[in-house]
Amino acid sequence: MDELRMFLNDRDRHRPLIRKLDALIDLEPPEVDCLAGLAQTEQSWSRGDALIETGQSYDEILIIEAGWAIAYKLLADGRRQVLRILLPGDMVGLHFAVADVAQASVEALTPLSTSRFPAQNLMGIYHNLPRIGAAIAWTAAREEAILSEHLISVGRRTAIERLAHLFLELLRRLQLIDLAGQRTMALPVTQAVLADAMGLSIVHVSRTMRQLRQAGLVRMTDQQLEIQDLAGLQDVAGFEEEFLMQDGLPDKLVSRLRY
Repeated sequence: MDELRMFLNDRDRHRPLIRKLDALIDLEPPEVDCLAGLAQTEQSWSRGDALIETGQSYDEILIIEAGWAIAYKLLADGRRQVLRILLPGDMVGLHFAVADVAQASVEALTPLSTSRFPAQNLMGIYHNLPRIGAAIAWTAAREEAILSEHLISVGRRTAIERLAHLFLELLRRLQLIDLAGQRTMALPVTQAVLADAMGLSIVHVSRTMRQLRQAGLVRMTDQQLEIQDLAGLQDVAGFEEEFLMQDGLPDKLVSRLRY
């Protein structure tokens, strides 16, 4: 196990999916090899590039290796709803194993690196490496939980609650893959993207950001967000992080999946 830890420490700089799943199930060597093998075909994207278009026929799964992206839907009049903010280690298109048409568009927010593998390969992973299959199923369940929280934000939370909740969610997700400090993180997201994610106008986002700053809760400089009062921001958001499911898979499940 010590040898595996050394292996992971060397590789995790480039493989955030390995880092994320290792935090859940304490990866074993065959599982590391499997995940590393998924990330062999890499592609680079520029900011604004379209990775996937809604309705596009597709049979591969993308892994975000570096950079940020968004998944979104456009209405007929051009209005946009951001569904997901994609971070390193996130997987795009898990449903392609059972459906071959993309349900949302994906765009690079920053320069981006991705790897890809055929969606049909998931079936072999589920059969041969059930713990990895369970961890991948966890990622899908967490995506649904995050989407549910976003729906609550758009439907019921105030503007300041929405923004505070999103910032705390992103902080915790980035911390899982060692890309954020205790209270600081990169935030390469425009106010337009925040508006489309939170169902607000750009003016409203700007006003809400000013409220958070004036309250001494956050500070934003050069696409870096510092949370100055973590407890205060959690109180404003009513933030309970259980929906992120970052404490690992349940022991009773993991024990049943031992080889």
